[in-house]
Amino acid sequence: TPPGTIDFYGTGGYMHTGIDFGAACGTPVYAAAAGEVFSSGWNSADGGGWRVKIDHGVVQGNTLTTIYYHNSSIVVSNGQRVSQGQLIAYSGNTGNSTGCHAHFETWLNGRAVDPMGLL
Repeated sequence: TPPGTIDFYGTGGYMHTGIDFGAACGTPVYAAAAGEVFSSGWNSADGGGWRVKIDHGVVQGNTLTTIYYHNSSIVVSNGQRVSQGQLIAYSGNTGNSTGCHAHFETWLNGRAVDPMGLL
């Protein structure tokens, strides 16, 4: 599922700020780049389920954050430094989700941007 407005439940929709990659539950999820985990655990506030947020610092003049939602489990903790390609979670169907997948978001300077432009 690409970024944009989604209306799964017929309630008017919401802004989907990331992309969803089809993946069986339990598929390994890896860090897109090196950084520090600043939020990991259950997130009921926005329906993300088990999530991981990584601060990658300043990259080419922009602050970069990546977010991984709906995981079945996470294997990193707050304050942990991770390297690019390091296992951080396993894909799942937690929170507001309609099936197993890997949800990935990128934020530059505090604003969500289409991850496909950075991959």
